Amino acid sequence: TNSLPSVVMLDNERSQGSGFIISNNGLIVTNRHVVSGGSPKFQVTAMDGRKAEGEVIYVDRKLDFALIRTENLKSLKPLPLCYATYPLPGQSVVALGSPLGLAGTVTRGIVSAIRYPSGALEGIAPSYVTLIQTDASISPGNSGGPLVNNRGEVVGVNTFSRSGASAQNLNFAVSIVDVLKSLNVRSPGLSKGINKCGNLIKG
Repeated sequence: TNSLPSVVMLDNERSQGSGFIISNNGLIVTNRHVVSGGSPKFQVTAMDGRKAEGEVIYVDRKLDFALIRTENLKSLKPLPLCYATYPLPGQSVVALGSPLGLAGTVTRGIVSAIRYPSGALEGIAPSYVTLIQTDASISPGNSGGPLVNNRGEVVGVNTFSRSGASAQNLNFAVSIVDVLKSLNVRSPGLSKGINKCGNLIKG
């Protein structure tokens, strides 16, 4: 409930996906494959129905993420990010987004594993990328939305799923730690009053 107002739906003539607010100046994280090709302009729709124009300002093809800036949704609260640690297998997580354009969709699951692309995942992402495997459903349109822990901290960017007759509930997010490293964003570090993700411990 606290996280959903910070999640947005992205639309243009070619693509539809999800994103989430990470700064007080309207900066949005999404997937590269959501914004690749077509116009860099997107309609950004907030949970309360407000709409604004957003423009792609940065694309990272290796990690499959992109940044969009919008000027008219600066009142939206940024989500806290897990700067410093990867989640653990068995940890509860929630995927937020707009699968098939159904805004405000929440799916719940656990972290199934922390993986690097190899074997069946080889070629999907660079070998050094950290993928969070989860059984929380990620469907088309969920791409670019946040994967959050039970404190509402973003641990990953929902990216893709693998499906077929012989497999179910194989969903993947790119670790937010890797995204922040590629942007040269430093962790606040551990200190009194700061949790393992690098955020203030709420009393």
